[in-house]
Amino acid sequence: IGSGGSADVYEATIPVDGRTQTVALKTPRLSDYDTVDTSFFDEFVSEAEVWDSLDDHDHIVTVLEWGQQPHPWIALEYMDGGNFDSVLGSLDQEEIFGHLEHVCEAVHHAHRQGITHTDLKPGNILFTEMDGQRVAKVADWGLATVLLEHSKSVQGLTPAYSAPEQIDPEAYGGTDDRTDIYQLG
Repeated sequence: IGSGGSADVYEATIPVDGRTQTVALKTPRLSDYDTVDTSFFDEFVSEAEVWDSLDDHDHIVTVLEWGQQPHPWIALEYMDGGNFDSVLGSLDQEEIFGHLEHVCEAVHHAHRQGITHTDLKPGNILFTEMDGQRVAKVADWGLATVLLEHSKSVQGLTPAYSAPEQIDPEAYGGTDDRTDIYQLG
């Protein structure tokens, strides 16, 4: 149902309490590599751990489960309502700002936990229906960084939404919560 810099997301069903539940199953894209260094898997597991620590917020996509066998995977809440780009034309101005307020609340929640997203863009704001209402949630915490661990890597960035410090950290310093604020703008 989607793909990013180094992972693919599939629609899957899993048994939960005697019934089946649709999930989004995120797995690393192994077909791009002849061999894979274990650090690649470690980064994927780190994403699962960081994301799982944040998903207690109503506007962050929920991590249902994650594991490492036979290779790393993350089972996520299935978001069937498209992304911000795909629904923008069907929203009035009040709805747009309402959804953006919820996204800001989710990002603020992450910042209070000491975590930045660093890849905020319309494609990472997903929608679902809950109680007859369209709900926006922030997804894809794959580039998320703990604020004390600034990454110098630009792998996987979306240049159109990247902050200056992501492109040239030597000139502008490392990423932090201001990076997400820039991307939200």
